[in-house]
Amino acid sequence: MDIQIVAATTSIANCLQIVKDLRNDGIAKEDLLVITNLTTREIIFNNHNLRQSDGSVFSSHSLIQNVKHILILSDLEKDGPIPEALVPYKERIEFGSMIIAVLNK
Repeated sequence: MDIQIVAATTSIANCLQIVKDLRNDGIAKEDLLVITNLTTREIIFNNHNLRQSDGSVFSSHSLIQNVKHILILSDLEKDGPIPEALVPYKERIEFGSMIIAVLNK
């Protein structure tokens, strides 16, 4: 998997905003990935209403709808070496950070 890392964040709200900005810049849903750990992925999939820093409520499912996949780092490791671009972020991902990446074509 050939990817370009766009951002790293611990906030689902920030992750969603970055993804929305990328989509507005013309990046297709099929080219966007979020890589994280199992716990963070479960939080995204199981929490419908989350609060942004300004107090407004948003659905974590809007993040799911705007990316191709939300991948778990440990699953990628089972398939072989992780993409070189993820190596510097490995520890951050293990502690819950979300990495937003674009598939290179």
